[in-house]
Amino acid sequence: MTGLYVEWGKELADEADYLAAIATYRRIPQEVADPRLWTAADDYIVDAYCVYSASARAAGDVGWATALCREVSAELPSLAAERCPRCVE
Repeated sequence: MTGLYVEWGKELADEADYLAAIATYRRIPQEVADPRLWTAADDYIVDAYCVYSASARAAGDVGWATALCREVSAELPSLAAERCPRCVE
């Protein structure tokens, strides 16, 4: 089941539907019984936030990009700092 959610989330992110991708990745810990697989969801969530933030920054919306970094850094601080360099700037 985890693989399906990951692939689905990647497709959504590739289509620039980052909020839907993040929501899809969030379903993994809700619907997958094995907690060892939940950390994979966190990695994908941070990565989707990072790409979303970079996209907003590239579009000139620095305020939204900063808000996205704050949001993911508040939720997953060490992982965000490790996986998204923009979020620690």
